[in-house]
This record gives sequence, structure tokens and C-alpha cells, in this order.
Amino acid sequence: MKVKKLSLEKKQCLCVGIITKTHGVTGAMILDLDIEFSEIQKQESVLVEIDQILVPFFFAYAPKLRNNYSAFVYFDDIDNQDKAKFFIAKQVFVPKSELNAIENKAFELADFLVVDQTKGTIGKVDTILQIPKNELLRIISPDDIEILIPFQQDIIQSIDSQKQILYIDAPEGLIDLYLEN
Repeated sequence: MKVKKLSLEKKQCLCVGIITKTHGVTGAMILDLDIEFSEIQKQESVLVEIDQILVPFFFAYAPKLRNNYSAFVYFDDIDNQDKAKFFIAKQVFVPKSELNAIENKAFELADFLVVDQTKGTIGKVDTILQIPKNELLRIISPDDIEILIPFQQDIIQSIDSQKQILYIDAPEGLIDLYLEN
């Protein structure tokens, strides 16, 4: 059994999903994802919250995509359905430091000013809507209008953490859809 020494607090990690059920009799589990499958596929291990403690588990096999929102996962030493049942309804975490830099920033952007390359200042980040495969920036304009922009690397140009400004290049016409009403 591999042991991963970690002393991470929950605030240093990101919940990437929840184990919803077992699959078959070999210890496979279904992980409903809150992040892109490619992010979980890169990991050698994850942290599972057990009794409010994050416990590391290494993957016995690389996670396999089940559908757009879930993956099959197999942990070392969990080799039958009875052992796997213990994990049902457990949250799964990954250290923020191991995630894509842009995705990691999503949770630190509340109240950042948003400046579009074409439109200029369009408002402030209210929240990040966590929709699997399509995270959205919820921006509130100075006129209190909600603007939703995909939170994707090709749209996010840069992030100035000191000045709390998020620079974007929104697709042509997207911001106008919200502001022209």
C-alpha cells in the first residue's frame, strides 16, 4: 500500500466531486465530477474526506471517463464491492496546487473587476457557476445586469491579483447580448 504524507487543510484543496455508487464487484466506484475529467485523469491520487479528515488514496488504475459528468475510479487495496461501498457519498478533493492554474484561480476571483479587451470594464465577478464542462463567470455590471461568460483559458487573458482585475477577451457579441436590453 502506497502512503502519501500530506498535511493539507481543506481550504488548500478543491472538492472535485463525490463518489455516488459502486460499479461491479471489483471495487470500482463512480465519481460524479465538478471539474474537467482531464484534471482528475492527471492525478496519481486524491483525498477523500472521512470523518472530516482528508485521507489520501492512490489510484490502482487511471480513472476512466464514464460520461460527461462522471468517471470510474479504482483505489489501491479497494478490490471488492463491500470495501467500495464505504466510499459512497464521500467527497473527493485534490490539492489546489495540483490543478490547472486558471481553474485554481476560479475560487479566488470574487469581487475582481472584469475588463474585456473590446468593451472595457464590464463589472465585477460575483461568483463562478460550477457547471460540469462549462464553468461560467457570473459578472454583475455597474447597472446591476447579470453577465455570464464562459470561464475558459482562451477567454481569460490574464489575472492581476494585486489590482484584483480579470482581463478577458469575450467572444464577439456575447457581452452585447446582456447589455443591449
